[in-house]
Parts: sequence; structure tokens; C-alpha cells
Amino acid sequence: NKLIFKGEEKGKALYRTESERGFEKIEAILENGKIKYWEVTDKAGKKETYGKENGWTGRTENEKYEWKIERLEDVRGNNIKWTYQKDRNALYLSEISYTGKGYREGNYRVKFEIEDRNDKRSNARGKYVIEENKRYSKITITYNENEVWNYKLKYTENAFGKSELKSISKGKNEKE
Repeated sequence: NKLIFKGEEKGKALYRTESERGFEKIEAILENGKIKYWEVTDKAGKKETYGKENGWTGRTENEKYEWKIERLEDVRGNNIKWTYQKDRNALYLSEISYTGKGYREGNYRVKFEIEDRNDKRSNARGKYVIEENKRYSKITITYNENEVWNYKLKYTENAFGKSELKSISKGKNEKE
């Protein structure tokens, strides 16, 4: 759905979608005339924040191409937070915390581990090169920093030398 510019007010560029469905308030937060991050608030008051911290890709902080979701908060202050790590302009999800309240992060976490991959990929969307040299190797679910479950991802190479997910094994409270 295409965004339509509505105007500026108090350091924010205001947008709407081309075909209004959810009646969302879409704001691009500006800094020195450039979009720093996005906030989208739905009619129930749920607010989503995109690209405020490290959830973005681009040449520089002033030349962003993608803004990833980083935070979702409902009107009661319950929240979910997404954290990313960068490697050679590529962005990888590193953690999701949920059941947070206000600015306190949640006790539940989903942590993502990455590993090097042999079938490196690159693209030049957004007028800069993104090299994807990593892939996810393990997902761990914790509560109060104690491991509840983990999932190990194993890969194989297909006939074209590309990684394919071969298996996911579930474990519990394993220390490596």
C-alpha cells in the first residue's frame, strides 16, 4: 500500500496510506530534514516504532533504505521489542523480548544465533550493496534469563550450492 505525504508538523512528516483501511497515524520522525525513524499508531492506540535504534539498513544513518520494526506498545504499556545485529550492511534479528511494561523489557526472550554461510548472497536494492554472509543456527527461548527451549537449525546444500534448511531439533536447558 503506497504512502501519501500529508504535510509536516513539529519535526514530523505525516503520511497516510493510499487506500485507508486501518486508519493508522503514520509519522516519520525527522532530524535535520531526514527521516530518523517511523511511528505508526492504529485507531486502538497501539504504537509501532521502526528503525529508531539499530533496526535499519542503508549507507549511513542519514541514508536509510529499510526500517525494521523495533517496538510495539499497546495503550496499557505492554510491549514487544525487537533487536538486530548488523554485519556488512545486512541486518539479522538477534532478540525479541515480550511481556514488557512501559520501558521495562519483557521477561520472555527469543534469542537468535547466527553462523557463517558458504553461499553468500548480495543485492543492491536501495542503491547500496548488502552482503548476506550469515544464517540462523540456533533459536533459544528464555524466561528470566533461564533457558526454556532451544531449536538448532541444520542446513544442507542443494544442487546449486545454496543452503537449504535440513532439520530443526528441539532441546531443553542444554548447555554447550
